[in-house]
Amino acid sequence: MNKIYGLISEFAPVRKDASRVIISYGMQPEPDGEHATWYEVDFYKKQTANPSLDAIKTAVKADINARTDEKILKGFVWTPEGGQPISVWLSKENQDNFSEAQRLAAAMPEAVLPINFKLGETADGEPVYHEFQTAEELTGFYLQAFGFLKQTLEEGWQEKDSIDWTPYDPEAAAAAAAPKKGKKSSK
Repeated sequence: MNKIYGLISEFAPVRKDASRVIISYGMQPEPDGEHATWYEVDFYKKQTANPSLDAIKTAVKADINARTDEKILKGFVWTPEGGQPISVWLSKENQDNFSEAQRLAAAMPEAVLPINFKLGETADGEPVYHEFQTAEELTGFYLQAFGFLKQTLEEGWQEKDSIDWTPYDPEAAAAAAAPKKGKKSSK
């Protein structure tokens, strides 16, 4: 996936260069009205010179899924009460561990708490731990993480559902570019 910043006039749903077919999607205009950001997916001509609409849909949706997964993994920031914001690594394994700990702490806090989790790492690669002392603190953390996960998934689904595939349909584009058959105009 490539995130592009450029002039709105440079955006093209499908374009080709010497070795690639480039599919652009998700254009978001900037406040200046002249520039925008968008994402690009490449098809190498050796693989397919003219990707079908189904291939384009598959590639674009896979790209959106990858960005959504990346945001889930690295985008959640939690601030413990009285503490500093922590970037929390929401891998599938961590999600499962947080869920199970929260479930057990709600049912049997004395058997589970306190519990220490490695939530992420600093920019320097140093681990960041947090010890949850109460079921309420762990539940609050878990509900915020779950809310972030839910919102991020919904944003990904909405992005995929909002794409107008018409400009990407090679058959429709070819039909639109072909000379019209029929009556000649009389002047």
